[in-house]
Amino acid sequence: MPAQKIREFKNVKKVTAGAWHRVVVQASWESDSTGFFELWFDGENVVEAYNILTTVGDGRYFQFRVGLYANGWHDSGYNGSQGTRRIWYDQIAIGSDFKDADPDGRAAISEESMGFQDVYEDL
Repeated sequence: MPAQKIREFKNVKKVTAGAWHRVVVQASWESDSTGFFELWFDGENVVEAYNILTTVGDGRYFQFRVGLYANGWHDSGYNGSQGTRRIWYDQIAIGSDFKDADPDGRAAISEESMGFQDVYEDL
């Protein structure tokens, strides 16, 4: 199995402890250079990456996962004063169009203001 390539986007935004944040992702999951990834944090577009690999092409099924992946924090001996890390999620959704996943039902406003692109794929 070929090595999985990882692209990091560092220092994008700070998460405020004790506050809810809205994170929106639009992506085209592709194993060639036709994929893209965009991320909005509290309504601000903070990542735009186009013509990139966004998934592996080695026969594994695509899986979209959400979680607190703190392997580096764990592996480096829990650096810092925080002994545990907790995160809460609410209203996680996925859809073919933004309106399918919009928890506020304001798709017409949000889709336009966030500059979403129409992407069509043959399944």
